[in-house]
Parts: sequence; structure tokens; C-alpha cells
Amino acid sequence: GTSVALSDLTIRDGFSAAGNGGGIELRGEKLSLNFSRINMTDNRLGVLREQDAGAGVAVYAGTGSRLTVTDSSFSGNVAAPYGRGGAIAANGATVVIRGTVLERNAAMDGGAIAVSDSSLTLERSTPTLSPGELQRLGR
Repeated sequence: GTSVALSDLTIRDGFSAAGNGGGIELRGEKLSLNFSRINMTDNRLGVLREQDAGAGVAVYAGTGSRLTVTDSSFSGNVAAPYGRGGAIAANGATVVIRGTVLERNAAMDGGAIAVSDSSLTLERSTPTLSPGELQRLGR
């Protein structure tokens, strides 16, 4: 598979009017993205109809992909008025989050993180979770 590593950067003000990943969309079998010391801030999904709702405002990880986030920060990412996973959304992916702060992210479902049929591991991370911030569907 293909592996990409990103470190020491900020991804800010990304936007998707329809679809997934206002900041980054990770799609593809055996595709791996490794984040280290990344700030994902103020990314947006701006769909106007619920049937067009996307997922993963900052990062979307699709089927067969792997996302590893280490020592990073996700804040102010919003999927409004519809969408899933203000910071991170995964569908059929493996997601590992270590030493990461998730705060002030918002979405209709899973304000910080939304995973569906995915593996999610949170280690030494600080999600500021209010009701509905973490949504897990499937396995």
C-alpha cells in the first residue's frame, strides 16, 4: 500500500460544499496517513441538505485506509447544518489517535469523532466531549 506522513504543519480553513473531508479525504484500500504535530483548525463542510451530508470535516478516512494521529490538535472544525464527525470520521477504516487534543468541533452526529464499521483507538488524548461528541456505529 501507499503511506504518507505529514508533520509540523497547520491545515486551516478547508471547505467542502458536498462530500467528505473539508481538510483531507483519505480514500483507498491500503492507503495510510500518519499525522504528527498537525493542527487541523476551522475546516468546514457546508452542505445545505441532509441527503448531501458528508463526513469528516478535518479528516475523512474511507474503507480500507489507516489514519494515525500523534501529538496533534483538532479545533473549531464544523459540519453544519448536516454532517458527521466534526474532527474525524471513518467508515471501514482503522483510526489510531495518540496524544491529541480534540476541542470545539461540531457536527450533527459525532461532534469530535464519528466512526462506522471502523476500529478506533484513543490513547493519551484529550477529547473535550459533550453529549454526542463521539459516535460509533457498527463494529
